[in-house]
Amino acid sequence: MLKFEVAIDGWTRRRFCVTENGYIGWVPQRTRVGDLVYMFLGGQSLYIVRPVLDSKAFTLIGECYLFGLMKGELKPWTGEGQEDITLV
Repeated sequence: MLKFEVAIDGWTRRRFCVTENGYIGWVPQRTRVGDLVYMFLGGQSLYIVRPVLDSKAFTLIGECYLFGLMKGELKPWTGEGQEDITLV
């Protein structure tokens, strides 16, 4: 029964979303309009990050799930749009 409770607890801290580009999925409850979706080089998950005001840095909000982007749909990736970011 513990595994079920852990799974339910993880989903209760999420909420449904629709992105600007029409993707639907689950994001951390703290996510708000203006946050961005990033995939970090070498990673397999998507993350929500929030730009820090008057800075080029970002705050990591948490992992997310977006239907249509989770099973390799971003690959093959050409490196276009790749950038270094700072997390604070």
